Amino acid sequence: MRLASGTAIASTTVATVLFGGVALALNGILHDQVSHSLGGVGAIMVALTAAVLLVIHRWVTDTRTERGLLAQAQHETQTEWARYIAAQASLEGERTRMRRDLDEERAALLEGIAQEREALSAEFEERSASLICETMEATVRMFHNGEFAPDTRRGATLIQFPNQQPEKQPRGHGVVGP
Repeated sequence: MRLASGTAIASTTVATVLFGGVALALNGILHDQVSHSLGGVGAIMVALTAAVLLVIHRWVTDTRTERGLLAQAQHETQTEWARYIAAQASLEGERTRMRRDLDEERAALLEGIAQEREALSAEFEERSASLICETMEATVRMFHNGEFAPDTRRGATLIQFPNQQPEKQPRGHGVVGP
């Protein structure tokens, strides 16, 4: 049943009343009975009004196209949601892979840096020991060559200090002194 049974019954009733009203109006016209003619015209008007109301009711309450559009929109929404969930899962997998790769790379870099630090430390110690040895050799050679001996060619310079005692002056009247 495409239409509700109430709608089918209403349509049948409207058609019956319309045909009955037309028959009554024609019968009143043929027999020259005004009351039958007016009753028939009234029945026709009621039937047409009911038919118009029935069509308007169907037009207002018929939601088949809207339901079809709604079903289509829901299907598209469901499909889009499934795509979104799949994309989100893919993104999370990619993030996990990238994080794992970065952690592995960081560990490899830290290990490389530690090895490089050990190598540089060993090289520094080696160069430091080499420089100490060279310095000691140069110092010993300089001692043997006499470069660290005191300079005896110069003579000592004696600095004369002035007389530290002032000359004594004669004592006179009003002179105070030693």
